[in-house]
Amino acid sequence: MLEIYTDFCVNTLFFLYSDVEADGGQSNRLSEDIQLKASVAGFDFCSYEVNDKNDLTHKLAIIHKLCEKYDVKPIIHFNFHGDQNKGICLKSEEFMSWEELSINLKIINRTLENNLAVFLLHVMPLRFLVKKP
Repeated sequence: MLEIYTDFCVNTLFFLYSDVEADGGQSNRLSEDIQLKASVAGFDFCSYEVNDKNDLTHKLAIIHKLCEKYDVKPIIHFNFHGDQNKGICLKSEEFMSWEELSINLKIINRTLENNLAVFLLHVMPLRFLVKKP
């Protein structure tokens, strides 16, 4: 069993989602639950609906700027469908590849000196960690 013991500081939770119609609003319900827990825990909560690939890139850039300028130490929670080969599926039916997602997250992680926490919910969540041969 792998056990990791570490300390990290979190002051903000970003909830990013891109529901398709068939999801029935599950992200809204999950967002409400997480927002309540974040409030009780004493940290900020921000929910972003993502429509397409450019929108996701833009939202991650906003998070990066907040980390740089305002000492935001986030958990980024992704609530998306995904595909093993194509990446994460967006509402527009576009995909952001795992490699593209990884590049965007690494930019934020460097700013945070390797203290970025990421939660991925749905299909194929760890694919972005795997290097291609």
